[in-house]
Amino acid sequence: MRGHYRRRSAPGGAAVKGGGWLIAGALAAVWLWGHFVGFADTPPQPAPQHTPAPTAIGAP
Repeated sequence: MRGHYRRRSAPGGAAVKGGGWLIAGALAAVWLWGHFVGFADTPPQPAPQHTPAPTAIGAP
């Protein structure tokens, strides 16, 4: 009987071993939520219009 208690894992032992996966899963969930839903409620700003740079080909 004494060997059984020595081999038995402590209460909450699985939570400690899986703690890294829990943190990784939480970070992945936050990243996916921010990626697909977004963190801001403002609509995205339109990209600024770029004017073409002057080139030497058409210079007089």
